Amino acid sequence: MAEGKKVFLWVIAVLFILSGISWFLSRTVQTVDTGLVRYQEFQEIYNTTLQIDQNYCNLFVIEEDDKMFKDFSKSQQLLALRNSLNRWIGEYNAKSALINFNVWKSKELPRQLNVKQPQYDCL
Repeated sequence: MAEGKKVFLWVIAVLFILSGISWFLSRTVQTVDTGLVRYQEFQEIYNTTLQIDQNYCNLFVIEEDDKMFKDFSKSQQLLALRNSLNRWIGEYNAKSALINFNVWKSKELPRQLNVKQPQYDCL
């Protein structure tokens, strides 16, 4: 009877170890997946800020009397782009300040983005 008890305890121990290993492996895969998502998220936010900045510059050089400003004035559209740019920069900087997010950011990306005046870059 004691031999059957030993086998039963060994089976329980092996099942316990196997379940721990499977939990650890699934957790590792989940962590890597989260890291890849965060890596891509930083890259997408950075690319979005560059695109908004470029759109601002493109709009900045267009004359005020252009027909594209019929519904919304040039200054309204520029302000909307500035607000959008500031929101994206704020999100990037906030996520960059979090250690569990910042770990997954590409080393080529800046630590923080600066809110700048894009019209000076457009001239």
